[in-house]
Amino acid sequence: MDKKEIVLEGVIEEYIKKHAPVSSKALQERLSITISSATIRYYFKQLTDQGYLQKEHVSSGRIPTPLSLKRFWQNRLGKKHIQLRSSETLKNVQNDEIFCEYLIYENIHLRSIENYKNRYIIALFDNQKEYLIPYNEKLEEFLANHIDLDLESLYKLLDAVGLVGLASELKKFAQEDFHIYNMQELLAIAKEHDLWAKSDLPKIMSGEKLVRQKPGVMFHDNFLTYKFYIDIDERKKGEMLLMGHLFRNFQQFIQKLH
Repeated sequence: MDKKEIVLEGVIEEYIKKHAPVSSKALQERLSITISSATIRYYFKQLTDQGYLQKEHVSSGRIPTPLSLKRFWQNRLGKKHIQLRSSETLKNVQNDEIFCEYLIYENIHLRSIENYKNRYIIALFDNQKEYLIPYNEKLEEFLANHIDLDLESLYKLLDAVGLVGLASELKKFAQEDFHIYNMQELLAIAKEHDLWAKSDLPKIMSGEKLVRQKPGVMFHDNFLTYKFYIDIDERKKGEMLLMGHLFRNFQQFIQKLH
């Protein structure tokens, strides 16, 4: 990484911590490398010309643009699975500025299937849990070839072959816990993006977006959504969806989960 990239990352990291313009002097004191204020100001100008930084009228400092914040989070929010210390860790997410919702489900196994008069497929899982599915010959064959598969793996296979609705319903069938935290951030975003709110807000509140969005980062105008799987132990699995303005400290949020 060259010095200009170090300066850019330094500005972004300071900005998401304090939400205030970053001066060359303040940045110089916090960088791990020796670099003069004059050189930092030179890089500030270059990065501003390139669209990665911008200057606010009331301050000589710089703030990152949406372009640089999106690139920053694209490089840092790559994990699709996060191992939690314990289920108690989830209590740490309640006081953050980032919207969060998560679903915890029992990772039960498919133990057998039964054809009921070519009208329904009865899928039997652990603990004698039964799930009724409208009959389909190809689906019956598919499920028969995946007996003893755990729910998480079965979900991914169903999703891969286009049976997204069934995959989502199975997650709800095994659901143990569903929580939504930090609604103020979601409502702030909704006020700024009326059309987005009309189409996506009901899906978010019902948990539909959580289970249907692919893992990874999705960028919008000035905010992002980040979906990943959470592993608690062999029996309990889950999914989490984060949402917030680009300047929120997603990195700190993730660190609290480990």
